[in-house]
Amino acid sequence: MEATELIERYVYQVGQQLPRKKQADIQLELRSLLHDTLEERAAAAEKEPTEKMVADILHEFGRPETMAAQYRPERYLIGPKLFPHFLFTIRLVSAVFAVVFVVLFAIPLLTESGYDNILLYAWNLLIDLGGNLLFSVGVILAIFAAIEYYIDPDELEESATVSEWDPLTLPQVVEESARIKRGELIFGVVMGVLMIVLFNLYPEKIGYFNTIGDGAVVLPLFAQEFFVHVPWLTASWIMDIVLKLAVLRNGRWTPITRWMEFAFALFGLYVLYRIVNGGPILTIAGLTTLVRFALRIAMVVTVVDLLVKLYRLLFKRPSSPNQTFKSRIA
Repeated sequence: MEATELIERYVYQVGQQLPRKKQADIQLELRSLLHDTLEERAAAAEKEPTEKMVADILHEFGRPETMAAQYRPERYLIGPKLFPHFLFTIRLVSAVFAVVFVVLFAIPLLTESGYDNILLYAWNLLIDLGGNLLFSVGVILAIFAAIEYYIDPDELEESATVSEWDPLTLPQVVEESARIKRGELIFGVVMGVLMIVLFNLYPEKIGYFNTIGDGAVVLPLFAQEFFVHVPWLTASWIMDIVLKLAVLRNGRWTPITRWMEFAFALFGLYVLYRIVNGGPILTIAGLTTLVRFALRIAMVVTVVDLLVKLYRLLFKRPSSPNQTFKSRIA
């Protein structure tokens, strides 16, 4: 076997474990490095390169998989740039579940059923919500892992070299109204996905425990008539998710995404109107009245918010995402 053939075998094995985009360049660099090292060793020994000489060099370089690992970028399930947002989302979702636990625990106090066995009721409720929380954490983990895998934060930034960089192409400073809060947007996407999954795939999970004798049953929280609104709610959630992902991708609010926000909020107002003026919302009449009152207040707040948004869109100068600073110096 020729000495160079052993080098080619090594370079090939290293290349098989590298990303395809970088494979050719790294193989070329490694091949050149190995040949240079071999020439130095042969010159120092004052003899022609031998197979044993190549084998010794390759042994020093290490196994192909070890060498390939030095060229591969570090990969994370959730990288350090996204991990704070992941923790923020998990904490918020956990807080939401804690509030839901308190509300569902208090529901029997507002009904005639009361508690036959308060410890059994609390335990069953904790088990059910705990399972849903674990499922939610799994969904959140999958979403963040997908973002980490498909959207490399480093690739979203300009990667021009110093010699190619032109200061005159610096983008404008993002106006206060156009700046985004990534944590809130990501949390909104996650909650939207969870709501779609919960109301469309697991509607039977939306209930509360009630003890009957020595056993416990799950009673539905939402009235059957309410579920005619689920397709409308799903459409509204999908619109909101699309909007938030677009803003995250763009890195700022733009006139287009602001108009999208206005249009989607208008659609959400219509969905609220349908729910408020539709049939029963909850299976508990007293709570239905309370929820309907709260939704009416939410509608008023939404109308005011829409009017403010419309005024800003029509009479305030919108931010321009792609404008660049042009020098006035001739």
